[in-house]
Amino acid sequence: MTQVAESMDIASLVKQFLPVVSLIVGYFFSFYKFKKEMSDKTTMQDFERMQKYFSGEGLAELKQFPSLIKDAACETVSYFRTISFEEIEMLLEVEAIKLADIRKIGYLKKNGVIEWDSTNKKFKAFVNYLWWKRIFSWLGFAIYVGLIFCMALKVDMEDIINTVIFFFFLAILILIVEVPFLNFQNKLKECKQLKKNHATLSWKELLILPEQNNATTQQQSGEE
Repeated sequence: MTQVAESMDIASLVKQFLPVVSLIVGYFFSFYKFKKEMSDKTTMQDFERMQKYFSGEGLAELKQFPSLIKDAACETVSYFRTISFEEIEMLLEVEAIKLADIRKIGYLKKNGVIEWDSTNKKFKAFVNYLWWKRIFSWLGFAIYVGLIFCMALKVDMEDIINTVIFFFFLAILILIVEVPFLNFQNKLKECKQLKKNHATLSWKELLILPEQNNATTQQQSGEE
């Protein structure tokens, strides 16, 4: 009888949670479908606008407009939104440039790994982060982990109110500490990769590394 009762309890729980699970699965499926449709639509729009504004007569005509209009045209293409027309114009002159390269440049600029140097008409890379920034980032992360560990030991997880408060403060700590830390570490990783792959980049002539910049400055000083 006990086994039958337990089986009935399990069946009852399954019936209760089945609609919730079905709803969650349906939501994720709908979200995936929506994202895919939007991605396909964006890709087609990017192609049409690239063809219209950034090739042949369209590009020649766009060059005649003020900078404000030219930069606004860049905003119509998803992977140009972090790049100005002046930068795009220089990149389009590079014969070996590929779409993947332009996407990567937009990503690096958006994340603060490179910035446009209007004086030299090149991208300036920040590949040498100060050592104290790295130390403080890891120190802050260690304090964050220790704080979570101490909170977990003190909180009574059987008390619903205490559990809710704990996870509330945990979410706040993740937003304040963990997210910026992971972003900083990702930026460091991108900087190292940029420096490592510099020789094989198709747009390397448009990139200024700190060492190159210092060497150029020293060479100019020596000539003077």
